[in-house]
Amino acid sequence: MSTRPALVVVEFLGLLGFWLVLSGQYSPLFIVMGVISAVLVTALTHRVVAEALGPPGEGAADAPVRILRAIGYGFWLLSRIPPAGFQVAYYVLHPAMPIKPGVLRFRTSLRSQMARSALANSITLVPGTLTLRIIGDEFVVHAFVPSSAADLIKGGMQQRIARVFLEEERDDPEATWQPPEQGTSA
Repeated sequence: MSTRPALVVVEFLGLLGFWLVLSGQYSPLFIVMGVISAVLVTALTHRVVAEALGPPGEGAADAPVRILRAIGYGFWLLSRIPPAGFQVAYYVLHPAMPIKPGVLRFRTSLRSQMARSALANSITLVPGTLTLRIIGDEFVVHAFVPSSAADLIKGGMQQRIARVFLEEERDDPEATWQPPEQGTSA
């Protein structure tokens, strides 16, 4: 895919703005560091961004909707992390350590590689779950306790990601839970 100069400029300006907002520092040194960081990240990711957005003109009208939905999804995901972290801490600190790890296998209806990548990364970001493998449309996820995987079994995370990527939302995915084999330690 050829480079789209306008897209590169928008990506650079977005990253620079993000840097400045997060740093809260506006001295020349921080601005120069922000420019250097934004240039490097833009140089490394502009092809991926262009591929995710598709050919010029295609889906351009949907871009604002996708951006707003992605921001909403980011806030939803951030709201899931603290409770999951407290749950993991509870199980680890509980005297009986009621940990029941297992492996969850499920198929997703997400079609695009970007959507599947977003799902895999989201699963791994939430404490208590870890994406082990993706084979085609099948995800293999390790969960600390069965309740850690409840949202994956219900399909809530996949449905939210489908909305971000404007894909068709499906019903609950078919999922199987495999507890560890008897006699093995977790």
